[in-house]
Amino acid sequence: LDVGSDLLYLFVLPAVKCPPLSLPDNGNLSCSDEGLIFNSTCRFKCSPGFLMTGSFAVTCGATGIWSGPRPICASYKQALLAVAGCGSLSLLCCICFCWMKHRKRKKRVQERQTEDLTNPTNEING
Repeated sequence: LDVGSDLLYLFVLPAVKCPPLSLPDNGNLSCSDEGLIFNSTCRFKCSPGFLMTGSFAVTCGATGIWSGPRPICASYKQALLAVAGCGSLSLLCCICFCWMKHRKRKKRVQERQTEDLTNPTNEING
């Protein structure tokens, strides 16, 4: 196009596309009308009885990469076991810490008692 003395160039770039997403195990996926092009969003949903771990939606970026990893649909039983396992580990760590503090305190008391027996102080000065 010639507009007076300035030239105007028109560039047409191909639409950026992201790779297709696979359905999550025990869940489903729905994408916006645009499909897999730049700025389109796909939302994940887990089947009843399953808990989503991760982001519930991803967006197609300008470089053709999704905004994050696809989530995992874990059964409530698996999620409950994971939480119980972490809680048990935390409890075990607290018990070990308290036990070590108790032993250290007990050792200091025993050292003082031994020191008192080996170095008796003479309260009667004459």
